[in-house]
Amino acid sequence: MKPSLSQIEKNILLILFKSNNGLEAFTIFRRLNLPFSIFMKNISLLEKRNFIKETSEQFYKLTDKGQSIISISPSFTGDRNWEKIPEKYDSEKIPVHSYYIPNIKLLDKNFFK
Repeated sequence: MKPSLSQIEKNILLILFKSNNGLEAFTIFRRLNLPFSIFMKNISLLEKRNFIKETSEQFYKLTDKGQSIISISPSFTGDRNWEKIPEKYDSEKIPVHSYYIPNIKLLDKNFFK
């Protein structure tokens, strides 16, 4: 069963995932630009769920469980439907060694002066 996470919790996990070896609480707080009470509530929820751990005073790291949630969740991996080209716009593949003839009307006129 996949746990439900708020957008703030997802952002905290992503920030920690992108960091090299964890971050201080103040750094995470500054990157999120949230009120401190909301930030601390979400940090404590993630810590209770064992997604993050406090290794030293106010220094947080992702746990193995937190890393696995990021790697399996489509909202973290980024299901990019906007990158798919609709079939009606997808043309034939141009061979690698074929000649390319640009449309002369689209070229910059100042380039040839």
